[in-house]
Amino acid sequence: MDVHELQIIIGGHIRELRQAHGWSQAELALHAKVSADFVSRAERGRRAPSTPSLCRLAFVLGVQPHELLAPAVPTSGTAPRVSAMRRAVDQLLDDRPDEQLRVVAELARVVFKALPGDDASSSRVGKRAAGRRTP
Repeated sequence: MDVHELQIIIGGHIRELRQAHGWSQAELALHAKVSADFVSRAERGRRAPSTPSLCRLAFVLGVQPHELLAPAVPTSGTAPRVSAMRRAVDQLLDDRPDEQLRVVAELARVVFKALPGDDASSSRVGKRAAGRRTP
């Protein structure tokens, strides 16, 4: 693998995680204290982030820096996006008081019941929220 291929891999991970958070390039840039142009060029594989920039991007995106360097594992369907979305949801729920987690779990149950498909996902939400404790 050459340097350009690595830049493309890093850029793809940055874009995927940014989109999973629902952020624009400018919003990610603000959080990571880099320019929006830097984010744009990094996502397109035209700019290699320095180690400090890579670490800041990883931190705000909720992953370890080495995860941005790993080649994508071929999977079917939307598995990589789901993984990024789960990380984004986990980051939103971190450090929330139990009462807020109970409300979120109840809202999720209502939403999941309204959606066609597997009902088991709603029970997982309740178990997850119940397992969290306030520091």
